[in-house]
Amino acid sequence: MTNNEKNTKKVSFLEEIFSKEVVWILDDTNVYRVTIHKDLEANLSTVPINGAFFIVNPISGQFFLQIIHTDEWSSQIRLGQLAKIKTAEKTELMIKYIHIDDRPKQIIVTRSGMLDHLQTHLQNEYSYIGLRLCPFHLPVQALIKLEKLHEMIIQATETKTILLNIYDDWLKTISNEKAFERFIVIVSALHTSYDQAMNILTMSNSIKISQIHLWPNLTVEQWNKVEIDLRDLIVRDFCTTNSINIQELSEKQISDIVIGNIDKF
Repeated sequence: MTNNEKNTKKVSFLEEIFSKEVVWILDDTNVYRVTIHKDLEANLSTVPINGAFFIVNPISGQFFLQIIHTDEWSSQIRLGQLAKIKTAEKTELMIKYIHIDDRPKQIIVTRSGMLDHLQTHLQNEYSYIGLRLCPFHLPVQALIKLEKLHEMIIQATETKTILLNIYDDWLKTISNEKAFERFIVIVSALHTSYDQAMNILTMSNSIKISQIHLWPNLTVEQWNKVEIDLRDLIVRDFCTTNSINIQELSEKQISDIVIGNIDKF
């Protein structure tokens, strides 16, 4: 693929996301999770724990946290495959019970393994919903590292859906396109290094996160600085990992690294 084709892919993807139609981004990475236990004889065993999948509406910031309780795995086999089936089933139910105007016209998945399962579950009643794989590496799964979300998942006593807004109140001061760009930078930084990213977000723990928000309540100037520092964290880590001289990168290449458009490197 040429650079022009990749740039076209990027523009096309963003145009789809911010079209007038509702688009969902779905990540199923953390649906089936286990902990490893060691018994007195040093034998290792895995024990399922609560998991979740995430759905983000990039236009509104609407965030569906679908918690999957461990009871879902009781007496079941082929749990990795079952996790994808559960995700498709719960997604179909979610679509069924929300207002028709809020139903997605397209679902973008972060992992290719979900496409066939969604196709199977949606092909009858919701065949109008387009399905596609995200063309970039978008580590939405990093959200599970957030203490607030992790506690909601771990402490849940049943399978349930929690509706939040991943943008907090950002849309009061910035556009939804800018909010989505900020979201990409944050999850990419959390995926790179949770501790360093949170240190940047909270300005070395000098700013606390309120009970009703997922992110610190920063001023416009503070957000500008935080986003620059998060981008630097992502790019430095990428260059170190791939033995690339950061000084040789163009602004376009740096932007591609930040948004996960890294197949050209």
